[in-house]
Amino acid sequence: MEVNCMEEKILAAAKELFMQYGFDRVSTTQIAKKAGCNQALVHYYYRTKPKLFQKVLGMELQIMFEQLLDIPKGKETLEEKVERIIDIHFSFLEANPDFPLFIFGEMRDNTEAFIIFREEIKSYAGKFMSDLQMVIDQQEKECGVRMINAFDLIFNILSLNIFVFLFKPFVGTIWELEEDRTKEIMAERKRNIKETVISSLRIA
Repeated sequence: MEVNCMEEKILAAAKELFMQYGFDRVSTTQIAKKAGCNQALVHYYYRTKPKLFQKVLGMELQIMFEQLLDIPKGKETLEEKVERIIDIHFSFLEANPDFPLFIFGEMRDNTEAFIIFREEIKSYAGKFMSDLQMVIDQQEKECGVRMINAFDLIFNILSLNIFVFLFKPFVGTIWELEEDRTKEIMAERKRNIKETVISSLRIA
């Protein structure tokens, strides 16, 4: 039980430090200090900093993609599936609000962390995109939805969702809004994103 607890502390410390400072600016010594253990224990569990980062990232992405991969299998309409995709990704960003800026920074610097992220995404995305495209093609014939490529659909969702979280700090600080009001605005934006994406699927 103590081992599991310490592993969780190391993972939580690593995630917080990676998100705050970036992959290259964080050492296993810093992670160990924040987790309340010695550096040797971090290396015992995870061997290297890249392997530790891969574990942290994999845990977060696995939760999201396990839900996403189930969506094409369901019997919902395409519009209902799109709503679920938006909800799942939005919830991921709510749980990891610093993630978009972190990844943009790692991509800019072309760090080892970004390479790990890219490979993790590729391991899930191929099947999800192909399954989603099959759903789109089928419902285009049966329900008369607008023809769209799965990549374009997901690109629209990601860009709209991510922008909300990139802009969120301005909403809360520049306009000096209370936390409850900020939450209301975020919920409203999610509803607007759903309406925008779904309306783009409908044939006028």
